[in-house]
Amino acid sequence: MRKMDWAYLAGFFDGEGCITLAPSQTDGKWNKTFILRVQLASTNEWAIQAVKFACGGVVSIDRQQGNHKLAYRWVITANKARVFLEQILPYLKIKKPLAF
Repeated sequence: MRKMDWAYLAGFFDGEGCITLAPSQTDGKWNKTFILRVQLASTNEWAIQAVKFACGGVVSIDRQQGNHKLAYRWVITANKARVFLEQILPYLKIKKPLAF
């Protein structure tokens, strides 16, 4: 991707993204280790599918509840999440301390 694309994606991620450390599982049992997880959600399916196409990962649909629209959630974990954060880090504003 071009620098401008990474900058745009960083702005999108600053507003709608999330960085977490999720507990890991092996054979259905929780481990004492954690895995880096990055996610981005939007009601715009095209935007989320474009991120998946560019960066990999998985897209899921959050079911509609009440008057809310369908939401699309993109998730990557572990090394792919680290690489993604390294690419957008120079352009982040709000989430830069979390991604550092």
